Amino acid sequence: MKILFPTDFSKNACNAFQFACHLAKKFKAEICVFHSYQAPIMETNITMDQLTHSLKQVEVAQLNKTKEFVNDFNVRATALPLDQIKFDFQVMNGDVVENIVQISNNQNFDLIIMGTQGEGNSETKKMGSITSYIIETNTIPVLAVPENANYQKLEKIAFTEDFDSDDNTALKMVKDISKLFNSHLAIVHIAETKDNFNHLRSKNHYNIKYQEMRELKEQASIEILHGHDKVNTLDEFIEEEKIDLLAMVRRNSLANSNGLIHKMLMHTDTPLLVFPKAFNQIG
Repeated sequence: MKILFPTDFSKNACNAFQFACHLAKKFKAEICVFHSYQAPIMETNITMDQLTHSLKQVEVAQLNKTKEFVNDFNVRATALPLDQIKFDFQVMNGDVVENIVQISNNQNFDLIIMGTQGEGNSETKKMGSITSYIIETNTIPVLAVPENANYQKLEKIAFTEDFDSDDNTALKMVKDISKLFNSHLAIVHIAETKDNFNHLRSKNHYNIKYQEMRELKEQASIEILHGHDKVNTLDEFIEEEKIDLLAMVRRNSLANSNGLIHKMLMHTDTPLLVFPKAFNQIG
């Protein structure tokens, strides 16, 4: 398994890095620590060789800074299992969103983990927008770690389920995480009104309830929640049940600010694992 961890060296990124390390240890995964930077504007009266040399110096400096980001955790004697994780370091000049999309698509990563910030001032809104765009454009899962999320053992995981057959591979990965951390897994369905299940959804509900959940035994439950305001309903469940990780499948565009994932991304303090609708299970 390969995890892409984009960093801007911020406090928020340091927080998200803890989640990346603990997941990497459990999955025996490699982490690529990636930094996107903007090279300074060079003088126009220099030769091509001088320009190439200057840009290379900037690249090396940014690469060293990226390595120092991880080394600082060793210096601070944190409890992170850094010696049990294989790290790769990469940097790229250019637009941060375009670079993250490019590297994630070209290098066969299985998961992106990045910090995110909710609505607030223009800078925090920008960070939330970057994460939203990465979620929108990628074909792999993205774990968005809010600025106020503190890593603790994942004792309770919730997965929102619409009993759609497209959810099956996402559910399998969530179950794998649940088993690795020995977590309780709650399959959550939010019904605004009484559901009128068609044959396929009824079949998937039956399969999840009596087949998929069987191997987890008492470590799993199916929760049917009712409420016209899905955000508040889900928020109340997360708070009451002390959910440590929320997993969802992206069904609609995040450009719609009224969408459930967009709203949760902008204000929740719970780490949010978002799967693309057409998700193929990690090999």
